[in-house]
Amino acid sequence: MFPISLELPTLELMNQLELSEFKPIEARYVELMELGEIGEHAMQSIEIDQDLVKRWFDKKARARTFQEGDLVLKWDVDR
Repeated sequence: MFPISLELPTLELMNQLELSEFKPIEARYVELMELGEIGEHAMQSIEIDQDLVKRWFDKKARARTFQEGDLVLKWDVDR
């Protein structure tokens, strides 16, 4: 993803010219920045939750040894 200044070059021009008639564009820019921050926060929350689930699973998992002739359930990955 490109920085917002590359995606909206008119905003930079507007700031340089100090045009007040483009307030809706500036408001949209602020909104996009806030959405980006919300998205980053959501990604951090997902990573934290995934880490918690992994730690719980790893704590409950146990090593198993199998001998030839043991019956095992094969997992079908294609389903």
